[in-house]
Amino acid sequence: MSHRLVAACLAMTAALVMTSCGSDGQQAQPPAGSTAPPSISGPGPSSPSSAAASISPTTSQPLGPITPSGRPTLTVPPSPPASIGAVCLEPADAARKVTFRASSGATLTGALLGRGRAGVVLVHQSDGDLCQWLPYARDLAETGYLVLTMDLEGRGSAGFVQYDGNQPVPYGLDVAAAARYLRTHGAAKVVLVGASMGGTAVLAGAAVARPAVNGVVSVSAPAEYAGIDARTAATRLTVPVLYVAATEDNDYEAMARMLYAATRSPRSLSIVPGSAHGVALVDDPGDPKVRRDVDSFIAAHAR
Repeated sequence: MSHRLVAACLAMTAALVMTSCGSDGQQAQPPAGSTAPPSISGPGPSSPSSAAASISPTTSQPLGPITPSGRPTLTVPPSPPASIGAVCLEPADAARKVTFRASSGATLTGALLGRGRAGVVLVHQSDGDLCQWLPYARDLAETGYLVLTMDLEGRGSAGFVQYDGNQPVPYGLDVAAAARYLRTHGAAKVVLVGASMGGTAVLAGAAVARPAVNGVVSVSAPAEYAGIDARTAATRLTVPVLYVAATEDNDYEAMARMLYAATRSPRSLSIVPGSAHGVALVDDPGDPKVRRDVDSFIAAHAR
C-alpha cells in the first residue's frame, strides 16, 4: 500500500471518529453476538480482506463536496446474507433481506418491509445500522409504505469501497442506490429519511439521485460529515425538504437553520425543545410534534 493511501486511510478514520454524531457522541459498539463493521476508510481487522478485489491505483482527484470524485482502489464485499439485520429482524416483520449495488461499486445491504408504490428509505446514525430505524420501518410498512432500511457503506453488513486520495465518504451514492432499488421494486415515489450522519447522507443522496427523489427528511444532521458538505448538497436540491432538530442538542438547531437557509427548493423546519437527537426525535416515544411533521411530510410526498 502506498504512503499516500495509508495517509488517506488514517485521515478518513480520524474524520469518522472526530465527526461521529451518534446520540451519545460515542463510536458505535456492535450488538452482542455481531461482528464489528469495518472502517469505511479501509479493511479493518474484521474485514473480509482476503476476498477483497484490488483495483489499480489511479491519480487522486480533487476533493468532491458531496461524493467521491476519484476512482476506487479497493472494494470489500459485505458480510454473509445471514448477518443482515440478524440482531433485530423477526419473522413477524416478513422482511426481505436484500443486497444492491451503488455506483461506487460497493454492495450494500438492507431490509425491505411492506408493499406498495409509496417508497421510503431510512438511513441510520453513526452509532447504528439498519436495525436503528426498524421500529419506525414497521410502523410505515403497516400503514402501506414500501420501506428500505439500509446499512451504509462499511456499516452493519454492507461492503465498502476505498479510494486513493482525500475523498468524502460515498454515502450519497449509497442513498441514491437505495432510492433506485426501491423504484425498480415497485415504488412510484420515494422519500429519503436520515438521522444525524444519515441526515447528511440523505441530503447528498438527494442531490445526486437520478431520477430525482420526491422528498427528503433530514433529522439532526451535521453540516459536514467525513468530507460530505451538506451545505453544498442543500443548494443543489430541487425537491421538498424537512429539517428537524432539538433546541438543546448541541449545535444541531443552528445547523438545521443553516441548511434550511441554503436550500432553494421548497423547505420546512421543525424545531422542538429538548436535547433528543436523531432517531430518538422520531421513533417511539419520540417527540409528538416531530413525529406528526415527519409522518405528514412522508404522506404528502411519497403517496
